[in-house]
Amino acid sequence: MEHFVDGNATRLAVEQLYEMHKQIDDNYELVGIEEIRDLDKKNLFLEGINKRIVVLGYSDDLADTKKKVKFLTDQFKKHNIEPISATTLKNWLSGITPARDNNGRKKVLSLCFALEMSITETAEFMLKSYLVRPFNFKNTHDAVCFYCLLRGKTYQDVVRLVAMVDAIPNKQVLAHNIYTKQIGEELAKISNEQTLIAFLSDHCYTREMQNYTAREKIQELLQACYDEAVNEASVELRLNVRKPDSPSALLRIIYDYSETNEYGDTIKNSEFPSALTTNWLNKQAFHDMLHGKNVSDELYRRALILLSFYEFYASEYNTRYQNNFYADMDLRDCKDEFLSELDATL
Repeated sequence: MEHFVDGNATRLAVEQLYEMHKQIDDNYELVGIEEIRDLDKKNLFLEGINKRIVVLGYSDDLADTKKKVKFLTDQFKKHNIEPISATTLKNWLSGITPARDNNGRKKVLSLCFALEMSITETAEFMLKSYLVRPFNFKNTHDAVCFYCLLRGKTYQDVVRLVAMVDAIPNKQVLAHNIYTKQIGEELAKISNEQTLIAFLSDHCYTREMQNYTAREKIQELLQACYDEAVNEASVELRLNVRKPDSPSALLRIIYDYSETNEYGDTIKNSEFPSALTTNWLNKQAFHDMLHGKNVSDELYRRALILLSFYEFYASEYNTRYQNNFYADMDLRDCKDEFLSELDATL
């Protein structure tokens, strides 16, 4: 999929983050606290729906949830798509973002068809409003949605084609990895349903294989972070620090906080907004990811961001210190390089 440019709100948020370093003083830990507290006030999913229904002709009050539920329900009926319950729609329009799991993805993709989105509009909505990767091409439903959107087909076609693929006996479950992006590139070349069905029947993946590359990268980053943690301890003359040998040990170093501290505190009981505490990266999250459990894409993304951040900046700090660059220890000058590398990783 194409790289979407940042909107005005995103550019403003980035500018605010870049300006925060000017506020750093003796109370530096409070810098940005208001922005963090405001996270729960933002609802990108709701904003995305509101923006789209206006394009489709909705002209009533955007604060009127009842009228918006009716508008969305009518859109599902118009396109003969199995409707999402009024209760669920009301929850979405009241600020509750759907779960970022397979069931949630299916519902949101059906919403995109009901809201008459193109493939580009769907991808952008999934990425910017739902905050997930647009299409997981190793998932049959996602792959068929991609094909149907690309070829101008309906959601009824999605349901029909998925059922046909699922009904094929003895499908080839691949044991070797292939990059998800490669599958998308192959799907984009397919122009007829017979070829699509044959391709998908030959490219089935277990749940464990669907995030294979992400898990490999996380494992690689963990090993690099373990090494940098020891180097950092040496730089700071903490000579008795053991090399971390598990994600939980590394998290204690990165967070400077233990999940099992003597006071029984947890992140969930903290004053952090739910935007941060939901899908918090902890010992259990890493265990589930590394063992191929059914976790959301968001956890994988957060893990890649956190580990990439620590590995990059710990390495830069250690290198400068060991080369006696004491006068150049302000690492904010590396932000563009780090963001470029992180973008490539994600």
